[in-house]
This record gives sequence, structure tokens and C-alpha cells, in this order.
Amino acid sequence: MGKIQLTLTFVAAVVARLRDLASRFSRRIKSSVTIAAFVAIAVLAGHTVSAQITPPSQPLASLKTVPIPGPDYTGYVKDKSKAIALGKALFWDMQVGSDGRTSCATCHFHAGADNRVKNQINPGILRVDASGNPNPDNTFRFGGPNYTLKATDFPFHKLADVNDRKSTVISDVNDVASSEGVFNTKFVSTTPGNPQDNVTQLNDPIFNVGGIKTRRVEPRNTPTTINAVFNFRNFWDGRAQNRESY
Repeated sequence: MGKIQLTLTFVAAVVARLRDLASRFSRRIKSSVTIAAFVAIAVLAGHTVSAQITPPSQPLASLKTVPIPGPDYTGYVKDKSKAIALGKALFWDMQVGSDGRTSCATCHFHAGADNRVKNQINPGILRVDASGNPNPDNTFRFGGPNYTLKATDFPFHKLADVNDRKSTVISDVNDVASSEGVFNTKFVSTTPGNPQDNVTQLNDPIFNVGGIKTRRVEPRNTPTTINAVFNFRNFWDGRAQNRESY
């Protein structure tokens, strides 16, 4: 009841002010203002009562008490706990990388994404022309291989007024802040028991410093793995339809 009284008191004050202002105008305007004010009182009071009567669907609590959502595993997974353990093992397994050192967690450890800052720039090799045809950009606009990103490097599209997207563009680059991966090689085969793939070393005209190869950087920013269980088409740049076909 206290909330209702407070609301009515506030509206009454507003009505008094409106009537004072309306006194300068015609009788018709005065009447309209009065009617509008009473309608406002009825609406606000009704909402207040409704808010008091309708309880929340569930009380607020720590997210630790909320079950983790997930798809229906029925018919696919016999033991969910073992499936979770297997997924975690694969996520941290460095043998899944061709060099025996790169795991899923390498790029998805920090809140499901990548917080590394060194050698994390791709010059824009996925660039296309106006017709949508591949037109890769192999030239770094700033930094380069093994460059360490700084906070002042962002955003890559800089405006004179950050609050006005139509303001003058100070600078714009198509370089991509992404994740370093492995060196440029060609897969040959695997050897049981050896975490590293058998590969042929290839020259790398893009990712090198003084002719010495660096790890290549992906042409896309690493997406978070949080809630990725709900995804089907993870590779939004088109290199694969889903995890199974990659």
C-alpha cells in the first residue's frame, strides 16, 4: 500500500502543476488536462498493484544454483559424466595439433576466447573485391609478424568522434586481430605414438621476420566457446559447414 500512496501523491503533484499551467488556457484545455491526469493515476496505480500482487517466477539466486542448460543427449550419450570428461580431455590434448603443442585450449582458454597479444595479426587474406571474388591482402597495415598488440591499436576503424559513426574516419585497416596457429607446412602422415604429424616444411612469404618463419595467424577472430554446445555451424567464414565436416 505504501507504493500506491507514494504513486498517488506523486501524480497528484503532477496534476496540480498541470492544472496551474492549464489555467492560462481555455476551459476545454483545462478539462482535457484533468481527464488525462485521472487516466494516468488509474494506469500507474493499476501497474503498482499488479507489480505487488504478481510474484517473480523464481527468486534471484546465485548462478551456481541454476542447472547448466544443454541439448537432449538421449539416444546419443550413454553416460553424460564420461562424455564431459572426454570433451575436457580433448580440449586440452596438444596432440590434436599438427605440431604436437597446439590444443583447442591454446586459442580458447581465456573465457573461451584468446587473450594473447603477440603475433596475433592477420593482414586480411580473406579480403574479396566488389564482386565477391577472392582478393587476398598479404600486406600488414601496422605491426606485422610477431608484433605485440597495444590498447592504443584499437579500434582498427577509428573515427574523429567515437559517438558519431558518420564523423571523419581517422584511419581504417582490414588487418584482423586473431590467433596464431602453426607454421606453414604440408601434412604427410602420422606415426602412432608420435604427437607430431609428419609434415613438409613450406616457405611462408607472409608470416616471417627477416626470412625466418613465424607461426601463421588465422584470418578470423577466435570466437568464444561459451555456449558453443548450442552451435552447429561454427565456421561462419565458410571453410566448413560444421565440426564434423572440418
